[in-house]
Amino acid sequence: GRYVVPVKSEHRNDVPGLVHDVSSTGSTFFVEPMSAVNANNALRELEIICVDDGSTDDSSHILSEWAERDARLKVITTSNRGTLAARKTAVSESKGDWILFLDPDDRLEKEAVRTFLDVADKSGADVIQCGMLLEETSQVAKEWRRAMDIYFNRPALTCSAEEALDRVFTHRNLPWNLIGKFVRGDVARRAFSGHADVVATMSEDACSMFRILLHAGNIKVIESKLYRYRIGGGISTRERLSVDEVCRGFGVFKEFDSLRILCEERSRKGVPPPSCMKDFSASIEDAVFSWVFDRLKTPEEQTVALEAWRREVGEIRFSSILHGLYSRLSRATADAARAIGELQAIENSRSYKIGRIATAPLRMIAALFKSAGKKRR
Repeated sequence: GRYVVPVKSEHRNDVPGLVHDVSSTGSTFFVEPMSAVNANNALRELEIICVDDGSTDDSSHILSEWAERDARLKVITTSNRGTLAARKTAVSESKGDWILFLDPDDRLEKEAVRTFLDVADKSGADVIQCGMLLEETSQVAKEWRRAMDIYFNRPALTCSAEEALDRVFTHRNLPWNLIGKFVRGDVARRAFSGHADVVATMSEDACSMFRILLHAGNIKVIESKLYRYRIGGGISTRERLSVDEVCRGFGVFKEFDSLRILCEERSRKGVPPPSCMKDFSASIEDAVFSWVFDRLKTPEEQTVALEAWRREVGEIRFSSILHGLYSRLSRATADAARAIGELQAIENSRSYKIGRIATAPLRMIAALFKSAGKKRR
């Protein structure tokens, strides 16, 4: 069906649009407003690209079934190389005037695309950011909710892309995430074509947003909550990660180095680097440090990750920020290993062993009391 509004005959000329029907008395016209005409036509021309990034469940079969029902849906199957590579593939295949990114476990409100198109027509912005409806998936996610609500839901704003870069990476009062962003198609395609061909599972949104804002003219933030984001459903908000999951994220350094080289090339052409470059570097550094030392719980795991990081960045041109991060990781790992060594030395000492023997009866009595208490409960 089409979206129409009833308009009294005397006001027919006040509402530009297409007349779909007239009441039997001729006093009421049912008009599809021109803004709705454009939006409805755009929805018919909607291009939906789903990248099956090496899934091991039934996702590929489900997507194929949907593609048979809806000609607008295009399914691309690739090996598992992370979000950055999947998005790069999808953007390169896109042909639309606008691109909207949607993570696989999230949802859009029904009016999202129409609202974005309407704002785009009126504002002329290259990037439009909407508000978020947040859904928790765990107790950890509930603890994140308030901070993420503040992070994602920002006051209405229109500013240049240069100012947006500062807001995102220096002042951090705009989110760097691609979700909830409506990006002009040619801007997104230019930005993603420059991405390094790497496996990256962390901070990829920051790198993509940096590139998009380098190519955009301006950004508009709207307060309408059009995107439903599941907190805790993805890798970025999980409290615990495996060593392999952390190490897969280190490909972001090649992308970061690629961005640094891009800014140097732009400088040689007379385009000054963004003032936020140093802060952007620090954001990447903090993100990696957090992944290694917040998501990995033992010094052994952290050491393995540190060595993997050394191998990864050893293949690229070093920058001062990479040297700085390596130093931080080395110091933290050494401190943890030293602390464990000191504890082991204490446990192996003669006085510690004598103390354990002397207090054994007390520990046995305490264990009996604890066991009796459990039985009473």
